[in-house]
Amino acid sequence: MQPLGRQSRAHIPRMPRRLCAVLDDIVDQLLSQLSCRPSARGQQLQGLFRMSNQRNVCLYSQSRWAMMVRAGRPSAAAIGIICKAPRVGLAKTRLIPRLGADRAAEISACFLRDIAASIASLGAAVNARGYAVFAPSDAEEEMRAIMPPHFGLVCHADGNLGRVLLGATRDLLSSDHRCVLLVNSDSPTLPTARLREAIEHLSLSGDRLVLGPATDGGYYLIGLKKAHPRLFEDVKWGSEVVLAETLSRAAEIGLPIVQLAPWYDVDDAESFTMLQAEMRGHLPEFAGGGAAAATRAFLISIGEIEPTVSISG
Repeated sequence: MQPLGRQSRAHIPRMPRRLCAVLDDIVDQLLSQLSCRPSARGQQLQGLFRMSNQRNVCLYSQSRWAMMVRAGRPSAAAIGIICKAPRVGLAKTRLIPRLGADRAAEISACFLRDIAASIASLGAAVNARGYAVFAPSDAEEEMRAIMPPHFGLVCHADGNLGRVLLGATRDLLSSDHRCVLLVNSDSPTLPTARLREAIEHLSLSGDRLVLGPATDGGYYLIGLKKAHPRLFEDVKWGSEVVLAETLSRAAEIGLPIVQLAPWYDVDDAESFTMLQAEMRGHLPEFAGGGAAAATRAFLISIGEIEPTVSISG
């Protein structure tokens, strides 16, 4: 069959949202009975509309508008970057007063490149594959230009972050990955060792939740072996209580928790100053960060850090 292309997307029949939600739940239940390793029939059920060729698969669901493009054999771990296309005026909006709209969009793209590079640097020994979990739904070409060629693309264009996280977890687990890490796109210097440590915890027997606490009260990483909807319900997304509420939800369902060492997000003028300090070697509590080569080069080019300064770690 021909892969679902741009022209045919407009002809996808629309279905009532309630019916879509019911069908999604049925598919998820069937997939869970298959231990997240769908048979040929299970793969046909996965997604309301699906067309594929030998290398690419596109999944569409009106209720959670998911599109996945993947190639090759699945890896044990999937690492998805939760991100939006770095568009001028829409990307890193809280940095616009500090940098301007154009530069805020450019640094957003740099963050994505650096985080993707950290994931790619894990190497074959870790047996992980990177993905961009992106929005909006028309940004596939933009994301493909930024991400490494071997990364998969998963589109979840939903205004509710909890639904995005849950949907991405379900999609990646149903693609034969044994565990999923979802990381934010605001931490360009996040140490690769944190990703490796999270995968090591998830490779142990038994179910668990792995969280990387962020200094603003959220988390920079969440790792799961199963999709637990309760973790993403009744959470005040974007607030300083996200981590606390997620820990509370995990306790409610009796899910063991592993917390990694904290790291920081760069999403406003104050945290941008922290990034500059780290790159100047003046932020000892966050020593050992990743190279963030793209971000560093961009900051040098606009005069925000000095060319002779080396990144900590």
